Formats: sequence, structure tokens, C-alpha cells
Amino acid sequence: MSVYDSGVSAYRDTTKWLVAFVPIGSLIAAAVTLGPDLVESIQASNGVGNWLGDYWFAVICGVVFLLGIGAILYFGAAVLSVAPTDIGAIQEDAFAPTLAKAIGEGVAAPEFFTPEAFRSAMADLANAWDGKDPVSDDDPRLTRLRTPLENLRQWSIFNSVQARFSDFVLAFILGVAAISTAIILAPAQLNVGPAIEKPTVVLVELSDTGEADLEKATSCSGTDTVFTAIDGTWKHPTLAVDGTGCDFGATWRPGPGEAEIRPQPANP
Repeated sequence: MSVYDSGVSAYRDTTKWLVAFVPIGSLIAAAVTLGPDLVESIQASNGVGNWLGDYWFAVICGVVFLLGIGAILYFGAAVLSVAPTDIGAIQEDAFAPTLAKAIGEGVAAPEFFTPEAFRSAMADLANAWDGKDPVSDDDPRLTRLRTPLENLRQWSIFNSVQARFSDFVLAFILGVAAISTAIILAPAQLNVGPAIEKPTVVLVELSDTGEADLEKATSCSGTDTVFTAIDGTWKHPTLAVDGTGCDFGATWRPGPGEAEIRPQPANP
């Protein structure tokens, strides 16, 4: 194994570990941190449109989170998918700056020390192959180029992987920052508050949409309705309702903006 193979393996192994660990770890962290609140907020919402409107900031955090993971996967795949330069491309003008860099680093030494000498030898070999007489395996024109060509192909992989790994490191840093920011900020809007531990009579101020939804869900139509928080959290409670016109054993789960709920003060 050449020094270039070792370098490529080191870059790729590092990339594999980071690509495998960070997205999976981020998804687990997001599920543990945001999962319960996310489910609770969806259950309390009156449709997708209302949920998106009420939790738009959490949606933005989710998009940023996915973009962070996507950037890490995309640039990681770029490192892992590098292929050697085709032999034919080595003679092209577009490869000339890269060839000069490689030979300047001694990749083709001791056979060649300048790009011009290497390209001239390649041209001589190509002309010989185009001739009538076949080129044998021990032809000096071929044996002189065999090792430098192999070294150049290995170096081309190393050079490309090294450049793409630099891009991957930047994408990794930005991706982790985006993922962390999303996980930290999203709970600020998704926070559903403490759980309701025991049935508690509450005061409820209904909005117009809340009144309509309450009547639709429970048939309650009077002003004497008594609300008791029995389940859920204080931000998204399930209320038992009793009063004029209410269905027997009716419960209601108000959506965002439909009701302002607070515990009823104790009697003095």
C-alpha cells in the first residue's frame, strides 16, 4: 500500500464515522428531546394548516435540522465517491495544472521531473501503439511509464479526496451548528408545559373559534359550562365539560388560540 492509499483510507474512514454517527445521533437526540412535545402539539391542533401557522418557528427549525443532516451526507458522499483520473484525461490540457502539481511534488520521480518530459513520453508511447509493430510488455517506453502512471492515478485520488474532505469538514461544522441550533431552539415553541396530575376545575375564556369548536365537539351551548382539566398538559389540556346541552361525559381538547385556561382560584 502506497502512502497515497494510506492517506485516502484515513480520510475516508474518518468521513465514514462522522457521516454514520452524527445524523443518526442527531435524529435520536431530536426524537428524545422534541418527540413528545411534537406529538402533543399535533394532537392538539385543528388540522395541518393551523399547526403550521401556530408552530411556524418549529417548522423552520425542522427544515434547518434536515438541511444540516443533508449537507453532512452530501459532502460526505463526495469524499467517498472519488474515482481515479482516467489515463486518457492525464494528457488533456485541463489536467495540465494538476499534472504540474503532481510532478512538482515528485509523484513521477525519478523517471520524470517535468510535465513536458512526461507528456512527451506519453505521446511517444501512444504513437508506438498506433504503429504497425505491437508494443511488448518489456518495451522501455512502457516500463518507464508504468510506475509513474500508477503513482499519478493514486495521487489523483488522494488529491481529490483531500480537497473534498476540506469541503466536508466545513459542511460538517456548519451542519452540526445548524442541527444543534434547531434542537436547542425548537422546544421554545413546542414546549407543552407541565402535566396535569389531578382533575382541576379551571376558568376558560373562549375565542369565537373556540366557542364554535366546543359546541361542535360537545354540544355545549350555555354559559354555565363547567370545565375540569383531567389529562394532558397545561398548555394542551383535555377538559371534561358539563353544562347546558353538553353530551354526557363529554371532553374537549382546545386547539391553539381557542381558549385561555387557568386554574380556578380556591374559595376563601
